[in-house]
Amino acid sequence: MSKRIITFFMGVLTLTGCNDKPDVQPVNHQLSVYPNPAVQMANISVRGQVNQAFTLQVFNTKGEVILDKKDNQGQQTYTVNLQGEPVGNYQVILKANNQVVKQKLIKLGE
Repeated sequence: MSKRIITFFMGVLTLTGCNDKPDVQPVNHQLSVYPNPAVQMANISVRGQVNQAFTLQVFNTKGEVILDKKDNQGQQTYTVNLQGEPVGNYQVILKANNQVVKQKLIKLGE
């Protein structure tokens, strides 16, 4: 006589209603840094909605602002001159519509 093993899987799913809006808002701007790592120059591309103001800043390893741009165009590309700047990690910060997008830029030796 052969024995059979029968396995049952049972799950319970409880649904509760949720009428609240999420606390996280979608990011309307995109930030690209290239080449990264960089030696002498880096390009920063900002894409977002037209007529929506934004601020773009780049901070060096000492925390000093080496690029500070305010604009409201949908797509812009900026060039950062890194010649004479120290080797290390830089912060690229984009602020728009009460949102902050950050990206690291690495500066290599010349």
